[in-house]
Amino acid sequence: MATQGQGAGLRGILSAELRPYGVSRVSMEGPDVLLPPKLALMMALLVHELATNAAKYGALSSSVGNLSIQWSLADARLGLEWRESGGPTVAAAVHRGFGTRLFSRALEQFGGAVEATFATTGLICNLSLVLPESSPSIAPDVTGKPKVFAAD
Repeated sequence: MATQGQGAGLRGILSAELRPYGVSRVSMEGPDVLLPPKLALMMALLVHELATNAAKYGALSSSVGNLSIQWSLADARLGLEWRESGGPTVAAAVHRGFGTRLFSRALEQFGGAVEATFATTGLICNLSLVLPESSPSIAPDVTGKPKVFAAD
């Protein structure tokens, strides 16, 4: 996942955090984006918080629950959608807990925002942030597929 102070790929972060819950229940789609160290750490914390809540209260707490994660990169803005389905009915939290404060503060430093929708089918969480470099470069990886890099 991480490479000695060089950041980590978004897909790798998601895979590592979600591996304990079974890959057959999780679908992921988006470009290969290498995040700089500070952003990679922050993203790992946010994904860990989402995964923990999904395992306790959401789609991953049910044997038939599923999770779909899609992300895109437009200019220097990264958008990620976390969509749970098949779990118990969810409701908005009554108070702002640790997770809510973590999301707001963490994303602010990257010009980002979070929007959570507690739909009857499950949580839908949209994250957006600006990558530290105004125009990430795209370079092929060893397989020849394009890979997007952002500098710290």
